Amino acid sequence: MNAVEFTKWMAEQDITGADEKAVYYMALLWIHKAKEAAKALGDE
Repeated sequence: MNAVEFTKWMAEQDITGADEKAVYYMALLWIHKAKEAAKALGDE
């Protein structure tokens, strides 16, 4: 899943209450993983 697909998926979710926190956490984790991958490729 690339950034565009992820953004589309996020927009499609019906987020309420606890689910909102879970999805927000997942988004932060995904962004963190993407940044780590970019660093591994030598792209700051």
